Amino acid sequence: FLYFPFFGFLLFVIIVFRRGFLLVFKDRGKQVGAIAFALVALIFIFVTRAQSYYWQGEIPLFQRTLYFQPNFGRVRLLLAKAYYFKGDYPHAMSEYKKALAIMENYLSKAKGSEAESVYRFFAKEIHFELAQCYEGLGDLKSAIVEYRKAQEFDSRDDRIYNNLGINYLYAQDLEQAAICFQKALELKPGNIT
Repeated sequence: FLYFPFFGFLLFVIIVFRRGFLLVFKDRGKQVGAIAFALVALIFIFVTRAQSYYWQGEIPLFQRTLYFQPNFGRVRLLLAKAYYFKGDYPHAMSEYKKALAIMENYLSKAKGSEAESVYRFFAKEIHFELAQCYEGLGDLKSAIVEYRKAQEFDSRDDRIYNNLGINYLYAQDLEQAAICFQKALELKPGNIT
């Protein structure tokens, strides 16, 4: 978003420097101006190259943002999701837990306000996604614990019951699996999963 405005600024600087160099260095003004332009261009090339690293993907971008704002809960959540989709569950879980601590802090401050439901939603989603990380690691018991924690924030989310049912099914607890699947269907009868 700043490349075009920056180009205008750079053009202004070049014109001012060129005229200044022509006045100061009458005979060699063009040579000095060309050297100065080359130096400025070289500096900008290195700065642009360094900045472009952060735009290579979500992980470097969110890490860079957190360098300046370490307690920005939503960015921690986005970084966790980026790690999750990369398959890096340990880093994802670490970021989810940090995001959860921040969101719980926000939630405690938002009690009784309109913002409370927003932070309850984020807390539920973080527990839900932590459960999916545990599933990725093959830790069904911990996944079930996290789904149950998500349930505490929203007991009407059919996805939670569906995923709990799947985990109980894999854990060979068919009775609990059936209860969860029935509850998921009760909450959303048209749920194809």
